[in-house]
Amino acid sequence: MLVIIILFIVRVGRNAIILKQIENKSQNNIYSNYHVKCWKYERDMLSIVDAYYKEDGRYLIRTSNYAYSAEQEDYINEKIEYFDGSKSNYYITNNDEKIAHIAIDSVTIEPVFELKNYHINSNNFITFILNSIFVDIKSEKCNEIDCYAISNFENSYSLYGFFHKNTKRASDVIYVNKENGLTVRAPGYSITILDQTIDGIVDLYYEFNSVYEVNLQEPDASEYTIAQGENDIKNHDEYIKNKNVEN
Repeated sequence: MLVIIILFIVRVGRNAIILKQIENKSQNNIYSNYHVKCWKYERDMLSIVDAYYKEDGRYLIRTSNYAYSAEQEDYINEKIEYFDGSKSNYYITNNDEKIAHIAIDSVTIEPVFELKNYHINSNNFITFILNSIFVDIKSEKCNEIDCYAISNFENSYSLYGFFHKNTKRASDVIYVNKENGLTVRAPGYSITILDQTIDGIVDLYYEFNSVYEVNLQEPDASEYTIAQGENDIKNHDEYIKNKNVEN
Protein backbone atom coordinates (compact mmCIF):
# COMPACT_ATOMS: atom_id res chain seq x y z
CA MET A 1 0.00 0.00 0.00
CA LEU A 2 2.83 2.39 0.87
CA VAL A 3 4.43 1.78 -2.52
CA ILE A 4 1.16 2.60 -4.27
CA ILE A 5 0.81 5.83 -2.31
CA ILE A 6 4.39 6.84 -3.11
CA LEU A 7 3.90 6.10 -6.82
CA PHE A 8 0.67 8.10 -6.80
CA ILE A 9 2.38 11.10 -5.19
CA VAL A 10 5.26 10.90 -7.67
CA ARG A 11 2.85 10.75 -10.63
CA VAL A 12 0.75 13.69 -9.44
CA GLY A 13 3.87 15.71 -8.60
CA ARG A 14 5.41 15.06 -12.02
CA ASN A 15 2.22 16.05 -13.83
CA ALA A 16 1.82 19.20 -11.74
CA ILE A 17 5.42 20.26 -12.40
CA ILE A 18 5.10 19.73 -16.17
CA LEU A 19 1.77 21.58 -16.37
CA LYS A 20 3.15 24.49 -14.36
CA GLN A 21 6.30 24.61 -16.49
CA ILE A 22 4.17 24.75 -19.64
CA GLU A 23 2.10 27.59 -18.22
CA ASN A 24 5.20 29.55 -17.15
CA LYS A 25 6.99 29.09 -20.47
CA SER A 26 3.98 30.22 -22.49
CA GLN A 27 3.51 33.27 -20.27
CA ASN A 28 7.17 34.22 -20.52
CA ASN A 29 7.18 34.50 -24.30
CA ILE A 30 8.43 38.02 -25.04
CA TYR A 31 7.96 38.10 -28.80
CA SER A 32 6.00 41.08 -30.11
CA ASN A 33 6.74 40.35 -33.77
CA TYR A 34 5.26 37.01 -34.76
CA HIS A 35 3.11 35.08 -37.21
CA VAL A 36 0.61 32.38 -36.24
CA LYS A 37 -0.93 30.08 -38.85
CA CYS A 38 -3.88 27.97 -37.79
CA TRP A 39 -5.69 25.16 -39.58
CA LYS A 40 -9.06 24.53 -37.94
CA TYR A 41 -11.46 21.74 -38.86
CA GLU A 42 -14.97 22.35 -37.57
CA ARG A 43 -17.63 19.85 -38.64
CA ASP A 44 -17.51 20.07 -42.46
CA MET A 45 -15.67 23.41 -42.51
CA LEU A 46 -11.98 24.13 -42.87
CA SER A 47 -10.74 27.53 -41.70
CA ILE A 48 -7.21 28.71 -42.37
CA VAL A 49 -6.13 31.68 -40.29
CA ASP A 50 -3.00 33.76 -40.84
CA ALA A 51 -2.32 36.27 -38.06
CA TYR A 52 0.54 38.77 -38.34
CA TYR A 53 1.65 40.98 -35.43
CA LYS A 54 4.15 43.85 -35.37
CA GLU A 55 6.01 45.45 -32.49
CA ASP A 56 4.03 48.71 -32.79
CA GLY A 57 0.72 46.99 -31.99
CA ARG A 58 -0.58 46.71 -35.55
CA TYR A 59 -1.83 43.39 -36.84
CA LEU A 60 -3.56 41.76 -39.79
CA ILE A 61 -5.65 38.60 -39.51
CA ARG A 62 -6.80 36.78 -42.63
CA THR A 63 -9.37 33.97 -42.30
CA SER A 64 -10.28 31.82 -45.30
CA ASN A 65 -13.22 29.45 -44.91
CA TYR A 66 -13.81 26.37 -47.03
CA ALA A 67 -16.69 23.90 -47.03
CA TYR A 68 -16.17 20.31 -48.09
CA SER A 69 -18.39 18.53 -50.57
CA ALA A 70 -18.11 15.00 -51.92
CA GLU A 71 -16.68 16.22 -55.21
CA GLN A 72 -14.45 19.15 -54.33
CA GLU A 73 -13.29 21.68 -51.79
CA ASP A 74 -15.59 24.69 -52.23
CA TYR A 75 -14.43 28.17 -51.33
CA ILE A 76 -16.88 30.09 -49.16
CA ASN A 77 -15.49 33.38 -47.96
CA GLU A 78 -12.56 35.38 -46.68
CA LYS A 79 -12.39 37.86 -43.82
CA ILE A 80 -9.50 40.24 -43.24
CA GLU A 81 -9.10 42.40 -40.19
CA TYR A 82 -6.51 45.17 -40.20
CA PHE A 83 -5.85 46.91 -36.87
CA ASP A 84 -3.82 50.13 -36.97
CA GLY A 85 -3.36 50.42 -33.22
CA SER A 86 -6.68 52.08 -32.39
CA LYS A 87 -9.29 51.12 -35.00
CA SER A 88 -10.03 48.02 -37.03
CA ASN A 89 -11.02 47.78 -40.68
CA TYR A 90 -12.81 44.61 -41.79
CA TYR A 91 -12.84 43.37 -45.39
CA ILE A 92 -15.23 40.55 -46.20
CA THR A 93 -15.41 38.65 -49.46
CA ASN A 94 -18.30 36.27 -49.99
CA ASN A 95 -18.02 34.82 -53.49
CA ASP A 96 -18.38 37.94 -55.70
CA GLU A 97 -19.63 40.20 -52.91
CA LYS A 98 -17.04 42.43 -51.22
CA ILE A 99 -17.98 44.59 -48.23
CA ALA A 100 -15.75 46.70 -45.98
CA HIS A 101 -16.41 47.97 -42.46
CA ILE A 102 -14.13 50.92 -41.80
CA ALA A 103 -12.89 52.34 -38.46
CA ILE A 104 -14.65 49.87 -36.19
CA ASP A 105 -13.80 50.11 -32.48
CA SER A 106 -11.10 47.62 -31.56
CA VAL A 107 -13.34 44.68 -30.64
CA THR A 108 -12.02 41.93 -32.88
CA ILE A 109 -14.23 39.08 -34.03
CA GLU A 110 -11.26 36.94 -35.02
CA PRO A 111 -9.03 35.24 -32.45
CA VAL A 112 -6.18 37.43 -31.26
CA PHE A 113 -3.32 34.98 -30.89
CA GLU A 114 -1.48 35.97 -27.76
CA LEU A 115 1.54 33.78 -27.12
CA LYS A 116 0.00 32.02 -24.14
CA ASN A 117 -1.33 28.55 -23.53
CA TYR A 118 -5.02 28.93 -22.75
CA HIS A 119 -5.50 25.25 -22.04
CA ILE A 120 -3.39 25.25 -18.91
CA ASN A 121 -4.13 27.65 -16.10
CA SER A 122 -3.30 27.14 -12.43
CA ASN A 123 -5.48 30.00 -11.14
CA ASN A 124 -8.19 27.49 -10.25
CA PHE A 125 -6.26 25.38 -7.73
CA ILE A 126 -8.82 22.58 -7.45
CA THR A 127 -9.07 22.13 -11.24
CA PHE A 128 -5.29 22.23 -11.53
CA ILE A 129 -4.86 19.50 -8.89
CA LEU A 130 -7.57 17.33 -10.44
CA ASN A 131 -5.89 17.65 -13.83
CA SER A 132 -2.57 16.71 -12.23
CA ILE A 133 -4.18 13.57 -10.82
CA PHE A 134 -5.98 12.30 -13.91
CA VAL A 135 -3.98 13.69 -16.83
CA ASP A 136 -1.67 11.48 -18.91
CA ILE A 137 1.49 13.16 -20.22
CA LYS A 138 3.84 11.57 -22.74
CA SER A 139 6.72 12.84 -24.86
CA GLU A 140 5.87 12.67 -28.57
CA LYS A 141 6.65 14.35 -31.87
CA CYS A 142 3.89 16.40 -33.48
CA ASN A 143 4.46 18.21 -36.77
CA GLU A 144 8.19 17.47 -36.32
CA ILE A 145 8.22 19.30 -32.95
CA ASP A 146 9.17 17.79 -29.59
CA CYS A 147 5.94 17.97 -27.60
CA TYR A 148 4.14 16.86 -24.51
CA ALA A 149 1.09 14.84 -25.55
CA ILE A 150 -1.52 15.58 -22.88
CA SER A 151 -4.70 13.47 -22.68
CA ASN A 152 -7.54 13.08 -20.18
CA PHE A 153 -7.30 16.81 -19.72
CA GLU A 154 -10.39 18.76 -18.70
CA ASN A 155 -10.78 22.49 -18.07
CA SER A 156 -12.81 25.45 -19.22
CA TYR A 157 -9.97 27.25 -21.00
CA SER A 158 -9.57 27.31 -24.75
CA LEU A 159 -7.86 29.43 -27.35
CA TYR A 160 -10.68 31.92 -28.05
CA GLY A 161 -13.22 29.18 -28.67
CA PHE A 162 -11.16 27.35 -31.27
CA PHE A 163 -11.00 24.12 -29.31
CA HIS A 164 -14.52 23.70 -27.97
CA LYS A 165 -15.75 20.13 -28.41
CA ASN A 166 -19.19 18.56 -28.65
CA THR A 167 -18.14 15.43 -26.80
CA LYS A 168 -14.95 14.07 -25.33
CA ARG A 169 -13.30 11.45 -27.52
CA ALA A 170 -10.56 8.95 -26.79
CA SER A 171 -8.49 10.68 -29.47
CA ASP A 172 -8.59 14.08 -27.73
CA VAL A 173 -4.96 14.96 -27.11
CA ILE A 174 -3.35 18.37 -26.68
CA TYR A 175 0.19 18.63 -28.07
CA VAL A 176 2.31 21.31 -26.42
CA ASN A 177 5.73 22.50 -27.58
CA LYS A 178 8.24 21.54 -24.87
CA GLU A 179 10.44 24.52 -25.65
CA ASN A 180 7.97 27.42 -25.45
CA GLY A 181 4.80 25.94 -23.92
CA LEU A 182 2.59 26.84 -26.89
CA THR A 183 -0.14 24.58 -28.26
CA VAL A 184 0.86 22.80 -31.46
CA ARG A 185 -2.25 20.67 -31.93
CA ALA A 186 -5.59 20.44 -30.14
CA PRO A 187 -8.88 18.58 -30.67
CA GLY A 188 -11.66 20.10 -32.73
CA TYR A 189 -15.03 19.04 -34.08
CA SER A 190 -15.42 15.80 -36.00
CA ILE A 191 -15.90 16.27 -39.74
CA THR A 192 -17.19 14.07 -42.55
CA ILE A 193 -15.37 14.03 -45.88
CA LEU A 194 -16.26 11.64 -48.68
CA ASP A 195 -18.57 9.75 -46.32
CA GLN A 196 -15.74 9.22 -43.83
CA THR A 197 -15.91 10.70 -40.32
CA ILE A 198 -12.65 12.27 -39.22
CA ASP A 199 -11.92 13.64 -35.79
CA GLY A 200 -11.39 17.37 -36.15
CA ILE A 201 -8.04 18.86 -35.21
CA VAL A 202 -6.57 22.32 -34.87
CA ASP A 203 -2.94 22.72 -35.93
CA LEU A 204 -0.95 25.83 -35.08
CA TYR A 205 2.37 26.99 -36.52
CA TYR A 206 4.42 29.87 -35.14
CA GLU A 207 7.12 32.11 -36.62
CA PHE A 208 8.95 34.75 -34.59
CA ASN A 209 10.59 38.01 -35.72
CA SER A 210 9.40 37.29 -39.25
CA VAL A 211 6.66 39.88 -39.87
CA TYR A 212 7.40 42.74 -42.29
CA GLU A 213 5.37 45.57 -43.78
CA VAL A 214 4.41 43.44 -46.77
CA ASN A 215 2.59 41.05 -44.39
CA LEU A 216 0.46 43.96 -43.09
CA GLN A 217 -0.61 45.22 -46.50
CA GLU A 218 -4.20 46.37 -46.10
CA PRO A 219 -6.70 45.63 -48.90
CA ASP A 220 -7.72 48.46 -51.21
CA ALA A 221 -10.99 49.77 -49.77
CA SER A 222 -11.98 51.15 -53.19
CA GLU A 223 -12.54 47.56 -54.34
CA TYR A 224 -15.18 47.04 -51.63
CA THR A 225 -18.63 48.38 -50.91
CA ILE A 226 -18.36 50.42 -47.72
CA ALA A 227 -20.97 49.34 -45.16
CA GLN A 228 -23.17 52.18 -43.94
CA GLY A 229 -24.52 52.42 -40.39
CA GLU A 230 -23.58 48.89 -39.45
CA ASN A 231 -21.25 49.00 -36.47
CA ASP A 232 -21.61 45.42 -35.36
CA ILE A 233 -19.61 43.16 -37.67
CA LYS A 234 -21.56 40.15 -36.40
CA ASN A 235 -24.69 41.55 -38.05
CA HIS A 236 -22.96 41.20 -41.38
CA ASP A 237 -21.90 37.62 -40.64
CA GLU A 238 -25.55 36.78 -39.96
CA TYR A 239 -26.57 38.52 -43.18
CA ILE A 240 -24.06 36.52 -45.20
CA LYS A 241 -25.22 33.27 -43.58
CA ASN A 242 -28.88 34.00 -44.38
CA LYS A 243 -28.00 34.98 -47.93
CA ASN A 244 -26.20 31.68 -48.49
CA VAL A 245 -29.28 29.80 -47.26
CA GLU A 246 -31.50 31.76 -49.66
CA ASN A 247 -29.23 30.93 -52.58
